[in-house]
Amino acid sequence: MNFTSRTVLSLVIATLALLGGCAVKSSSGGNDTPLRGNVAVNTAQAKTDTDAAFDLIRQGKLDDAKRLLLGALAADPMYGPAHNDLGLVHFAQGRDYEAAWSFERAAKLMPKQGEPQNNIGLVYERAGRYADAEAAYRTALDLDSHNIEFIANLARVRVRQGLFDESTTKLLNEIASRDHRPEWVDWARSNLNRGVGQP
Repeated sequence: MNFTSRTVLSLVIATLALLGGCAVKSSSGGNDTPLRGNVAVNTAQAKTDTDAAFDLIRQGKLDDAKRLLLGALAADPMYGPAHNDLGLVHFAQGRDYEAAWSFERAAKLMPKQGEPQNNIGLVYERAGRYADAEAAYRTALDLDSHNIEFIANLARVRVRQGLFDESTTKLLNEIASRDHRPEWVDWARSNLNRGVGQP
């Protein structure tokens, strides 16, 4: 499962959230202690557990996903995608502090990936810290300038802050012309038609 899919999932979870402790089990046999020995084997186990957990997140089985992700991190504490996806679980459960910590850790472990920064932005935005959210979305966009989800999040938080300028207009036009999600296209066009984003 690639990070674009994880970003889409995080946006779905975030949109729903904005609108409206456990034993460690791993697929290596339920061992709750870190695996020893071959680092490549540990990382492969972490990847397997993380991918399985992501499928559980999509099914809404958050507690099961969390157990697998904790198993993944027991196998390889430096596996960034597991931290990112654990953040998705915390975020979906409304545990924003834990989500932010997981996303921050993922961002440090994956400095060239925009998804953790985008997810940090979602936490800030839900907390009403719009300037911080904007900074996180901009960092994500700097890492992946063509990612439409990052563009849309940046546009949304700028509109929420009342920043109606040329930059916002450009972002809204990008969404209206490139986004594959009808609700985002409608939102962008509606804001453009109302003159949002005009200097």
